[in-house]
Amino acid sequence: RLSARLRDRKGLAYSVSATITASAAEEPGQFTCYIGSEPRHFAEVKSIFLEELTRIRKEPPKAEEVADVQKYLIGSLPFQFTTNERIADQLLYVERFGLGLDYLDRYRQEVRAVTPADVQAVAQKYLDPQRMVLVAAGAIDAKGKPLAREK
Repeated sequence: RLSARLRDRKGLAYSVSATITASAAEEPGQFTCYIGSEPRHFAEVKSIFLEELTRIRKEPPKAEEVADVQKYLIGSLPFQFTTNERIADQLLYVERFGLGLDYLDRYRQEVRAVTPADVQAVAQKYLDPQRMVLVAAGAIDAKGKPLAREK
């Protein structure tokens, strides 16, 4: 939703990514989002980002949205095994977290089982805009307004 709205529809961002940290065992609960944008779009990008976080908490995603993500996650899984290094990374991941040798089969099943209500429940539990820490890198003033470029 973030990428579609900020990058594709509004043209306000060069890059948008959001993820739960890959190091969840060391830093549980860390959700990060990166939005690469021009300083002049900062206020609008921030507003839309917060709107989308609030929206996913208030209304479940459409079944089609969940199905698209499920297809992506399952369809992109083979790309995690394209090199010896990636295979080793996956094996270490499975071993480190005690996931068992049937992990890949279960992963597919569990991804397919996720419902729009599940997504909303997780968002309500873990994505709280009131407890968020916003970090902006770039030329902004103390109020978060972008500084004008000197000519």
